[in-house]
Amino acid sequence: PLPYHEKAQILSATHRCAVRLWSDPSTWVDPTTFATATRLRLLLPVLREGTPCHCGAAATNLHVFQCVAIKAAGRIVRHNLICKAIHDTACNLRGCSSLLEPRGHSHISRIRPDLVIVTPHRTITLDVTVTYPGKTVEGAHHRGHAAAAAARRKSSQWSPTCPPGSFVPFAADTTGLLDQQALDFLKLLV
Repeated sequence: PLPYHEKAQILSATHRCAVRLWSDPSTWVDPTTFATATRLRLLLPVLREGTPCHCGAAATNLHVFQCVAIKAAGRIVRHNLICKAIHDTACNLRGCSSLLEPRGHSHISRIRPDLVIVTPHRTITLDVTVTYPGKTVEGAHHRGHAAAAAARRKSSQWSPTCPPGSFVPFAADTTGLLDQQALDFLKLLV
């Protein structure tokens, strides 16, 4: 049987949000990115066996997705690209405005959301998170567990600081699967 993290990755990779790279001929990425994505999807090692991580451990696919030593630069850039894409989309909609990382959002704590989007009907506070589908053991048998768990963590973090119904956790996993709340939010925007 497959280890839980590989089973969870396969389930997430079969979700409709995760297949565009392979099914849409108009989607173009450079060959290295495509090769990396394909190796991940097929559960093949991305790096040669024995390649060390920054922390000194073997840089297996599982390790790289969970290592705290490499959590910063690349992951933050990707997180920020998601935030910018949502911001740009909201700013292009009639009657909507968007603020990236607004300061002074909460009087309760110093945390700030990734975005505040004002539509003609409501104000939405949004915080983005990207997780690895094999991160948790429990629930790895069903698609979307990791993104749903990340959305729940964001909601519990933000619930004391936002009016009821105004916070949306925008959770995705590394295969491209979006949590249902993120999908509902995107439907609201378009």
